[in-house]
Amino acid sequence: MSEALDELLHGPSALPVLVKPDGTYETTVYPPATLAEYAPESIDIDYEGSFEDGQILDHHERDAIGSVENGWTVLTGWSADPSLFIMRNDQYIGGDLAEHIAGTPGLWAVVSVEMHPHPCGAGKDGMPCPEWTEHETCEHAEGGESDGVGWALVHREVGDS
Repeated sequence: MSEALDELLHGPSALPVLVKPDGTYETTVYPPATLAEYAPESIDIDYEGSFEDGQILDHHERDAIGSVENGWTVLTGWSADPSLFIMRNDQYIGGDLAEHIAGTPGLWAVVSVEMHPHPCGAGKDGMPCPEWTEHETCEHAEGGESDGVGWALVHREVGDS
């Protein structure tokens, strides 16, 4: 069961999985019936230090968990690392985690956890400087694409609004 659940949650469709009260599960239909049933695309996390050597601290993780909306909650306490919720890319859904998911009815989804480079804050009152462009570049900004730091599981009870 756990291999099938892992494949379903990590599959190319990335649609939420509906776990029924009897422990069976199925991929949800697309498009969802309501906007609230869309799982977050990603969880964005702040950090300290440079983008290349960003330090994710507990308060950054708590802020990221708190940012998830529409009745979705982030599963915590299952990471193999000291993280509150971030799973490494080499972790999979199996064993006790698969049993927990199968025993918790509702919608489940895997979402990426992303860090984004800090924007320019060299202008007045911490705003971007005059050289800041629509491409988010200037000599003060770190620039670049987001960096995936892992993944997380989110859950939403069916019937929540």
